[in-house]
Amino acid sequence: MAFGEKSSAFWFHGRIHPAPRVPAFYAEEIQVEEDVTLEIICEGISVWAKPGTKRYKQPGEATDLFRLVFSAYALLGRDAFDPELEGWVEATKAQLDGSMVGFIIPRSIGPEEKESAETKRVQAAADLAIAVREFPSLRLAIRDIYAAVRDRDASDDAFFFAYRAVEDCARALSDADADIGAKEWAALHERLGLDPDEGKERLEPLTRARRAAAHGDESAEQLQDARLKKAQLIDLARETVIRVLENTPDLEVESLPAVFDGDDTS
Repeated sequence: MAFGEKSSAFWFHGRIHPAPRVPAFYAEEIQVEEDVTLEIICEGISVWAKPGTKRYKQPGEATDLFRLVFSAYALLGRDAFDPELEGWVEATKAQLDGSMVGFIIPRSIGPEEKESAETKRVQAAADLAIAVREFPSLRLAIRDIYAAVRDRDASDDAFFFAYRAVEDCARALSDADADIGAKEWAALHERLGLDPDEGKERLEPLTRARRAAAHGDESAEQLQDARLKKAQLIDLARETVIRVLENTPDLEVESLPAVFDGDDTS
Protein backbone atom coordinates (compact mmCIF):
# COMPACT_ATOMS: atom_id res chain seq x y z
CA MET A 1 0.00 0.00 0.00
CA ALA A 2 1.29 3.46 -0.86
CA PHE A 3 2.25 5.91 1.86
CA GLY A 4 -0.32 8.42 2.91
CA GLU A 5 -3.53 6.38 2.73
CA LYS A 6 -6.24 8.41 4.46
CA SER A 7 -7.74 5.30 6.05
CA SER A 8 -4.45 4.25 7.68
CA ALA A 9 -2.87 5.22 10.96
CA PHE A 10 0.88 5.77 11.01
CA TRP A 11 3.44 5.59 13.80
CA PHE A 12 6.94 6.93 13.02
CA HIS A 13 9.60 6.25 15.62
CA GLY A 14 13.24 7.22 15.99
CA ARG A 15 16.20 7.76 18.29
CA ILE A 16 18.06 10.86 19.41
CA HIS A 17 21.85 10.75 19.15
CA PRO A 18 24.32 10.66 20.78
CA ALA A 19 22.31 8.64 23.30
CA PRO A 20 24.80 8.89 26.21
CA ARG A 21 24.45 12.70 26.22
CA VAL A 22 20.69 12.89 25.77
CA PRO A 23 18.94 14.15 28.92
CA ALA A 24 16.15 12.16 30.54
CA PHE A 25 13.38 13.83 28.55
CA TYR A 26 9.81 12.97 29.47
CA ALA A 27 7.51 14.90 27.14
CA GLU A 28 4.22 13.10 26.54
CA GLU A 29 1.21 13.66 24.29
CA ILE A 30 2.32 16.83 22.52
CA GLN A 31 -0.43 17.78 20.08
CA VAL A 32 1.09 18.58 16.69
CA GLU A 33 -2.34 19.13 15.22
CA GLU A 34 -5.72 17.46 15.55
CA ASP A 35 -5.24 13.68 15.79
CA VAL A 36 -1.44 13.92 15.44
CA THR A 37 0.66 13.34 18.57
CA LEU A 38 4.39 13.62 19.34
CA GLU A 39 6.24 12.06 22.28
CA ILE A 40 9.88 12.34 23.40
CA ILE A 41 11.08 9.94 26.09
CA CYS A 42 14.83 9.95 26.80
CA GLU A 43 16.41 9.17 23.43
CA GLY A 44 13.15 7.90 21.92
CA ILE A 45 10.96 10.09 19.70
CA SER A 46 7.71 9.23 17.94
CA VAL A 47 4.86 10.87 16.07
CA TRP A 48 1.63 9.17 15.15
CA ALA A 49 -1.36 10.17 13.06
CA LYS A 50 -4.84 8.75 13.44
CA PRO A 51 -6.92 7.49 10.50
CA GLY A 52 -8.41 10.30 8.47
CA THR A 53 -5.57 12.78 8.97
CA LYS A 54 -3.82 14.23 5.93
CA ARG A 55 -0.32 14.91 7.27
CA TYR A 56 2.41 12.93 9.02
CA LYS A 57 1.82 9.89 6.89
CA GLN A 58 5.16 10.16 5.06
CA PRO A 59 8.64 9.38 6.44
CA GLY A 60 9.90 12.76 5.24
CA GLU A 61 7.23 14.61 7.20
CA ALA A 62 8.19 12.81 10.39
CA THR A 63 11.90 13.34 9.81
CA ASP A 64 11.39 17.07 9.18
CA LEU A 65 9.40 17.41 12.40
CA PHE A 66 11.98 15.53 14.47
CA ARG A 67 14.79 17.72 13.09
CA LEU A 68 12.87 20.94 13.62
CA VAL A 69 12.12 20.02 17.24
CA PHE A 70 15.79 19.48 18.00
CA SER A 71 16.80 22.56 16.06
CA ALA A 72 14.48 24.44 18.40
CA TYR A 73 16.08 22.64 21.34
CA ALA A 74 19.52 23.83 20.19
CA LEU A 75 18.11 27.35 20.09
CA LEU A 76 16.82 27.05 23.66
CA GLY A 77 19.31 24.66 25.20
CA ARG A 78 22.66 25.18 23.48
CA ASP A 79 23.05 21.45 22.71
CA ALA A 80 22.85 19.93 19.23
CA PHE A 81 21.26 16.47 19.22
CA ASP A 82 20.61 14.45 16.07
CA PRO A 83 17.23 12.68 15.79
CA GLU A 84 17.10 9.79 13.35
CA LEU A 85 14.00 8.07 11.98
CA GLU A 86 14.29 4.32 12.58
CA GLY A 87 11.04 2.98 11.20
CA TRP A 88 7.27 3.13 11.13
CA VAL A 89 4.09 1.13 11.42
CA GLU A 90 1.09 1.49 9.14
CA ALA A 91 -2.20 0.17 10.47
CA THR A 92 -5.44 -0.09 8.53
CA LYS A 93 -8.80 0.08 10.30
CA ALA A 94 -6.94 1.18 13.44
CA GLN A 95 -8.67 2.40 16.59
CA LEU A 96 -6.26 4.60 18.54
CA ASP A 97 -8.30 5.78 21.52
CA GLY A 98 -6.12 5.35 24.58
CA SER A 99 -3.08 4.27 22.54
CA MET A 100 0.45 5.06 23.64
CA VAL A 101 3.99 4.55 22.36
CA GLY A 102 6.54 2.73 24.49
CA PHE A 103 10.33 3.04 24.29
CA ILE A 104 12.87 0.60 25.71
CA ILE A 105 15.46 2.80 27.38
CA PRO A 106 18.52 1.73 29.42
CA ARG A 107 17.68 3.95 32.42
CA SER A 108 14.85 4.71 34.77
CA ILE A 109 12.56 7.72 34.60
CA GLY A 110 11.76 9.08 38.05
CA PRO A 111 8.91 11.44 38.88
CA GLU A 112 11.34 14.30 39.41
CA GLU A 113 12.65 13.94 35.85
CA LYS A 114 9.17 14.56 34.43
CA GLU A 115 9.48 18.12 35.76
CA SER A 116 13.15 18.62 34.91
CA ALA A 117 14.46 21.73 33.18
CA GLU A 118 15.42 19.60 30.17
CA THR A 119 11.92 18.19 29.83
CA LYS A 120 10.37 21.65 30.08
CA ARG A 121 12.83 22.87 27.47
CA VAL A 122 12.18 20.04 25.01
CA GLN A 123 8.43 20.54 25.49
CA ALA A 124 8.89 24.23 24.67
CA ALA A 125 11.08 23.26 21.70
CA ALA A 126 8.37 20.95 20.37
CA ASP A 127 5.71 23.63 20.80
CA LEU A 128 7.96 26.13 19.02
CA ALA A 129 8.69 23.73 16.16
CA ILE A 130 4.96 23.15 15.70
CA ALA A 131 4.31 26.91 15.73
CA VAL A 132 6.95 27.86 13.11
CA ARG A 133 6.19 25.14 10.55
CA GLU A 134 4.26 27.58 8.34
CA PHE A 135 6.77 30.46 8.69
CA PRO A 136 9.61 29.57 6.29
CA SER A 137 12.14 32.26 7.24
CA LEU A 138 11.68 31.72 10.98
CA ARG A 139 11.93 27.98 10.49
CA LEU A 140 15.21 28.52 8.62
CA ALA A 141 16.48 30.77 11.42
CA ILE A 142 16.00 27.93 13.89
CA ARG A 143 17.66 25.43 11.57
CA ASP A 144 20.62 27.77 11.05
CA ILE A 145 21.06 28.13 14.81
CA TYR A 146 21.16 24.35 15.03
CA ALA A 147 23.91 24.30 12.40
CA ALA A 148 25.87 26.97 14.29
CA VAL A 149 25.61 25.07 17.58
CA ARG A 150 26.53 21.79 15.89
CA ASP A 151 29.67 23.34 14.32
CA ARG A 152 30.59 25.43 17.37
CA ASP A 153 33.60 23.32 18.37
CA ALA A 154 34.56 22.10 14.90
CA SER A 155 34.46 24.86 12.32
CA ASP A 156 34.42 28.58 11.66
CA ASP A 157 31.31 27.86 9.59
CA ALA A 158 29.46 28.38 12.87
CA PHE A 159 29.88 32.14 12.34
CA PHE A 160 28.18 31.94 8.93
CA PHE A 161 25.24 29.95 10.26
CA ALA A 162 24.79 32.19 13.31
CA TYR A 163 24.84 35.35 11.19
CA ARG A 164 22.52 33.81 8.61
CA ALA A 165 20.01 32.99 11.36
CA VAL A 166 19.84 36.71 12.16
CA GLU A 167 19.42 37.47 8.45
CA ASP A 168 16.58 34.96 8.32
CA CYS A 169 14.81 36.93 11.05
CA ALA A 170 15.27 40.20 9.20
CA ARG A 171 13.84 38.61 6.07
CA ALA A 172 10.89 37.17 8.01
CA LEU A 173 9.95 40.55 9.48
CA SER A 174 10.19 42.44 6.20
CA ASP A 175 8.95 39.78 3.74
CA ALA A 176 12.11 40.42 1.73
CA ASP A 177 12.77 37.85 -0.98
CA ALA A 178 16.09 39.27 -2.18
CA ASP A 179 19.16 40.81 -0.56
CA ILE A 180 18.65 42.36 2.86
CA GLY A 181 19.25 46.10 3.06
CA ALA A 182 18.89 48.95 5.51
CA LYS A 183 15.09 48.76 5.48
CA GLU A 184 15.08 45.09 6.44
CA TRP A 185 17.67 45.54 9.19
CA ALA A 186 15.71 48.50 10.54
CA ALA A 187 12.60 46.29 10.78
CA LEU A 188 14.58 43.73 12.78
CA HIS A 189 16.01 46.30 15.18
CA GLU A 190 12.59 47.85 15.67
CA ARG A 191 11.13 44.47 16.59
CA LEU A 192 13.88 44.19 19.23
CA GLY A 193 13.08 47.65 20.60
CA LEU A 194 16.29 49.24 19.29
CA ASP A 195 17.00 52.11 16.96
CA PRO A 196 19.08 51.27 13.84
CA ASP A 197 22.38 52.47 15.32
CA GLU A 198 21.86 50.55 18.58
CA GLY A 199 20.90 47.43 16.68
CA LYS A 200 23.89 47.62 14.37
CA GLU A 201 26.26 48.14 17.30
CA ARG A 202 24.76 45.17 19.14
CA LEU A 203 25.31 42.83 16.17
CA GLU A 204 28.68 44.25 15.14
CA PRO A 205 30.81 41.56 16.89
CA LEU A 206 28.94 38.81 15.03
CA THR A 207 29.13 40.77 11.77
CA ARG A 208 32.92 41.13 12.14
CA ALA A 209 33.28 37.41 12.95
CA ARG A 210 31.29 36.42 9.90
CA ARG A 211 33.34 38.78 7.71
CA ALA A 212 36.63 37.47 9.12
CA ALA A 213 35.61 33.85 8.49
CA ALA A 214 34.62 34.75 4.92
CA HIS A 215 38.09 36.10 4.19
CA GLY A 216 39.51 32.67 4.99
CA ASP A 217 42.78 33.87 6.54
CA GLU A 218 43.31 31.34 9.32
CA SER A 219 45.91 33.54 11.01
CA ALA A 220 43.94 36.81 10.87
CA GLU A 221 43.87 38.50 14.26
CA GLN A 222 40.17 39.31 13.95
CA LEU A 223 39.33 35.66 13.30
CA GLN A 224 41.50 34.50 16.18
CA ASP A 225 39.69 36.90 18.50
CA ALA A 226 36.31 35.73 17.25
CA ARG A 227 37.20 32.09 17.95
CA LEU A 228 37.85 32.95 21.59
CA LYS A 229 34.30 34.28 21.81
CA LYS A 230 32.55 31.80 19.54
CA ALA A 231 30.09 30.56 22.16
CA GLN A 232 29.15 34.13 23.11
CA LEU A 233 28.70 35.13 19.47
CA ILE A 234 26.44 32.16 18.81
CA ASP A 235 24.51 33.11 21.94
CA LEU A 236 24.11 36.61 20.51
CA ALA A 237 22.44 35.09 17.45
CA ARG A 238 20.36 32.76 19.63
CA GLU A 239 19.15 35.64 21.79
CA THR A 240 18.23 37.64 18.67
CA VAL A 241 16.21 34.78 17.20
CA ILE A 242 14.49 34.08 20.52
CA ARG A 243 13.51 37.71 21.01
CA VAL A 244 12.09 37.87 17.49
CA LEU A 245 10.08 34.69 18.05
CA GLU A 246 8.73 35.94 21.36
CA ASN A 247 7.69 39.21 19.73
CA THR A 248 5.97 37.75 16.67
CA PRO A 249 2.25 37.86 17.53
CA ASP A 250 1.18 35.37 14.86
CA LEU A 251 3.27 32.65 16.52
CA GLU A 252 1.59 33.03 19.92
CA VAL A 253 4.85 31.92 21.56
CA GLU A 254 5.17 32.59 25.27
CA SER A 255 8.44 33.33 27.05
CA LEU A 256 10.92 30.69 25.96
CA PRO A 257 13.03 28.83 28.60
CA ALA A 258 16.43 29.46 27.04
CA VAL A 259 19.85 28.78 28.56
CA PHE A 260 22.59 31.40 28.46
CA ASP A 261 25.82 32.05 30.38
CA GLY A 262 25.23 31.90 34.09
CA ASP A 263 21.95 30.01 33.79
CA ASP A 264 21.38 26.73 35.55
CA THR A 265 21.74 24.06 32.87
CA SER A 266 21.30 21.10 35.16
